[in-house]
Amino acid sequence: MDSFKASLQSGCPVRAFGDSQNSNCNRLADTLAGQTLLTARSYLGAPATLAGDLAGDSTAPSVPDSVRKLLALPDDPNRAKADSQTAAHWASDALNLSAGDPMAVLVFYMSTADADPAEHPIFVLIKGTEIGPDQFKISAVVFGDPLGD
Repeated sequence: MDSFKASLQSGCPVRAFGDSQNSNCNRLADTLAGQTLLTARSYLGAPATLAGDLAGDSTAPSVPDSVRKLLALPDDPNRAKADSQTAAHWASDALNLSAGDPMAVLVFYMSTADADPAEHPIFVLIKGTEIGPDQFKISAVVFGDPLGD
């Protein structure tokens, strides 16, 4: 967590989904305690492929069925396209992205035997800001269960 904190731009907001007030890195660490990283993806701007990328990443046999089902795209191509657009808008709105802003999405899940099968994955959305040639700082973090359950 120290490396993460060192990567934060001064005044970087760190907040949970649904909270209007900033949180802190300790709450983020508590939220992720015991979680397993499913995927980490980076993009420039709002990713039109986010929903499909996460659906594809969730097919590993070790991923619980409940998580796989939540991240799966529907078979209907029109609904899949709509889900992809929704995911891109969601990430853009959550981070207040401008075109070309670097961003990352990390998805975690509880992999222990006593994990609740209805538990949703935890998302961490990160917005970056270039501070020099090939040098970046984290300028916004939003985390938690976006469904609020």
